[in-house]
Formats: sequence, C-alpha cells, structure tokens
Amino acid sequence: MDTDSLFSLRTSTAIAGVACLLYVVCRSIYRLYLSPIAKFPGPKLAALTYWYEIYYDVIKGGMYIWEIEKMHKKYGPIIRINPHELHVNDPSFLETLFSRTSPRDKFLRHTRTMGIQDSTFGTTSHALHRLRRGAINPFFSKRMVTVLEPVIQSKVEMLCSRIAEFKGKPVPVPIKLAYASLTTDVITEYALRRSYGHLEDKDFAPLWCKTIRSASRVMHLGKHFPWLYHVLKRMPDWFVEFASPGFSMLLRFHKETREQIQQIMDNPNDVSYSSKSQPTIFHELLCSDLPAKEKSFDRLCTEGITIVSAGAETTAATLGVITFFLLDNPEILKKLKKELEVAMPDLEKPAKWRELEQLPYLTLYLPAANFAPQYSEYHLEQQKRTPQSGKVNKQHQQARLPPSGALQPHLAIEL
Repeated sequence: MDTDSLFSLRTSTAIAGVACLLYVVCRSIYRLYLSPIAKFPGPKLAALTYWYEIYYDVIKGGMYIWEIEKMHKKYGPIIRINPHELHVNDPSFLETLFSRTSPRDKFLRHTRTMGIQDSTFGTTSHALHRLRRGAINPFFSKRMVTVLEPVIQSKVEMLCSRIAEFKGKPVPVPIKLAYASLTTDVITEYALRRSYGHLEDKDFAPLWCKTIRSASRVMHLGKHFPWLYHVLKRMPDWFVEFASPGFSMLLRFHKETREQIQQIMDNPNDVSYSSKSQPTIFHELLCSDLPAKEKSFDRLCTEGITIVSAGAETTAATLGVITFFLLDNPEILKKLKKELEVAMPDLEKPAKWRELEQLPYLTLYLPAANFAPQYSEYHLEQQKRTPQSGKVNKQHQQARLPPSGALQPHLAIEL
C-alpha cells in the first residue's frame, strides 16, 4: 500500500470517527435538553440511553418495573423512563389513558418481540386490533365458559385426583406445575381440540412449565433486540440450545403449535376438531367472516402461540397467588370453605358455574385476588400536562404483593 492510499485510509477513518462522535454528542444534547419530554423528571442516564432500561430488563431479569416504582417515589407521578417514553402513575389520568372514545395505536417497540406481531396481542393498529379482538372475544365470554364447563370440570377433577396422590407422602405438592398443567390442558383443548395431557404426566410436565417461564423471560430480551428471534430461528437447533436454552424451548413450542394449526387447516371439516356443542377457537376462526389474509397460516400460528401462552401462564399464576393468600389467611380460607360446603354438600356433585357466581364471599374474594398490573401506552397529542405528538406515555398500576421472601412455593400443602 503506497503512502497516498495509507493517508487516504487514515483520513477516512478519522472523518468517520469524528462523524460518529458528533452524532452521539448531538443526539445526547437533543435527548437531554431539546426533546419534547426533556422537561419531565427522571434519571439522566435513562433519558440518555436505552441501556439503562436494558440493564434492569435483561441483566437483572425484568426488574425495571420495580425500578420505575422507586423512580415515582423519588421524582413524582409523571417520570421519564427512557429516551422516548414517560411513565404515569396518576389516577386522575386514567380516563385519558384508557379512553374508549379516542382510538390509539400501540407503540411498536412493545409489540415486536418474539415474532408475534401478527397476533391480536402484537397488533399495533387500533383498527386492526379491534377487528382481530372482535373475532376472538366471543370465545372468552361467560356464555362460552358455560359451554366449556364440562371440559374444565373434567380437568379440575383430574387435578384433584392427582393432588390426592400426595396425601400421606413426605413430599410437597408442586402446585405451580400442577396449575400450569391444568390451565394448559384446558386452553389447548379449547383452542386446538388437542389437549397436551400434562395433568397425566407423573411430574406435571416440568419442561413445559419451564418453557412458558422462559417465554416470559426472553420477551425482555426480544423487546430490546427484536432481530435476535429471527436470527436464532434460522440457526441450527444445537447452536440455539447452546446459545440460549430459553430460546430453544420457545422455538420448539412455536414449531409444535404451527404443526397443530396446520393440521386444523388441512382438515377443516374433521369432526374430531369441530363440534357445535364444543367449538374449537381456530376452527371457528377459519369459518368466520374475517378477511382471507386474517386467516392465513402464519397469522393463525402467531395467534395460537399467544392464546396458548397467555391462557396457560397468566391463569396458572393467578391460581398460585390465590392459593398462597388463602393459605396465608386462615380466616378467609375458613369462610370460603364454609360457603362452598353449603353450596356443594356432595363432592360427587360439583356446583355449576352459574351457581358459584351467586356465592357472595367467593365472588367478593376472587376479583380482589385477581388484581393484576394494568398497562397501556399511546401517542400523546397536544395535552396540557404531556409533551407533543410522537411520544409515548405509559401507565402501570403496581400489584400489591408481599415481599419475595414471604413467598415460599416449595412448602408442602397439608391434605
């Protein structure tokens, strides 16, 4: 390489370096002082870079919501949590944030994780989300719960039978796994007409529980690095297993779901899947008046993945929280058992859902136990207390749970 070429290379490198430095400096100045949300309080490092959020979400395992709670205590009800978002914890703002009269789109950054953009959960457009949500809403109505009651009852009876097997044994009931098996068997029977049969597994299918747990963990990674899912999906299985066991289990679950959806699409008139007395979600979707593109294989696959994941994990977690609080509050447990004993004097004849709805203490306790964080975001437009358009505002109500040290799921349940 001659002298002129070497000089040209060094000059080009120097210019590129200076340009990058100037870009970083200018972007930092803009984010800290010129951004429409620069006036809102919060850690300067969070306003400067997403790496602050990434540290708590990825390195510390989804702990950013708790860090945000600390920020609110320090900075007030409206805080800046990253370069482009605010977080609001103000009851007076709920009507604006959760407005039913002002359509809004979701923030893409929160829906592009794990390749589920085509699902109802991952849909950003308000209009499209409304179309998709309207198609699946009837399947989770009270009427459909009544239709599905025989399936739920049979699974609950199987769960009770499995739990009874632990009576007199010096081992605890793995209640987390048991609940995950119950909810998974119900939602897969309902959605795919093919129960996974985890309640029949001797150990309550611990690998499945680990898979859905991994899904919730890697979603934090996918939120910040959405390209990672698509890259790993194209890698050899052995490499993914080595690089990220959580991703590996998630991809296997996605593959199995796609195979089941394909079976339903290949056999739309198969009586083993379709029944007027007990409809199957995806069979009904295929027969619905949705546009053809909304019934494509890839879209139904992402819908299946999210429905099974959410139906299994969230319901199992709720049952676990309810169980903990009942066992931790003997007086509440005593009152609830007394009410249920009156409603069901014969255990061989369990009460129907409509009868259980009429029990005052049960209906009072369960909604309180089912309290969960609420989360929403929207693009702000010329609000008095908020920045101008293009920025995102978030509301999160923290669930009131005991300190993590108080939760001891490994303890045995007395039978």
